[in-house]
Amino acid sequence: MGVLKSGAFEDNENEGYRGEGIPRIQKRIAEGMLETYKPDLMLLMVGSNDMWVGLKNRVPIEDDKARFWVGELDKILEEITRRAPGCRVIVAKPATPTNSPRPLALYRDGIDGLVAARQARGQRISTVDMQGLANDGTHYKEDGYRGMARRWFDEIVRVK
Repeated sequence: MGVLKSGAFEDNENEGYRGEGIPRIQKRIAEGMLETYKPDLMLLMVGSNDMWVGLKNRVPIEDDKARFWVGELDKILEEITRRAPGCRVIVAKPATPTNSPRPLALYRDGIDGLVAARQARGQRISTVDMQGLANDGTHYKEDGYRGMARRWFDEIVRVK
């Protein structure tokens, strides 16, 4: 369910927001997205664009800012748990932007830590790693998107 449609298949409604970062997801959750759609599964890939100073200034952020974004992702996960307690969450570890290797590595490691801590508390959460998928350094290429779909699918089948 969702207000957006994408893909050439029948059930293509979604709440995906291309190119928007963590603050946009936080805003949508605060506006009641989870209560409106009552998801039982959420595929969450967010944070790539937050690894830059800005979309117009694609300079890597500082280490402290990368850690800040991990904390903000944790807040998103907490809100999902609070507002949609039965929702299974799969968090993607992004592979881009490749021009920001240090903050991206810190963010990816942070995802591992957040997910491990939540799994230890019995939460229904896992990760899927998008490393190695075809991309141009910023966006995934067509083959990369196909690989991404396969990885999402494999994880969904594994956890269901």
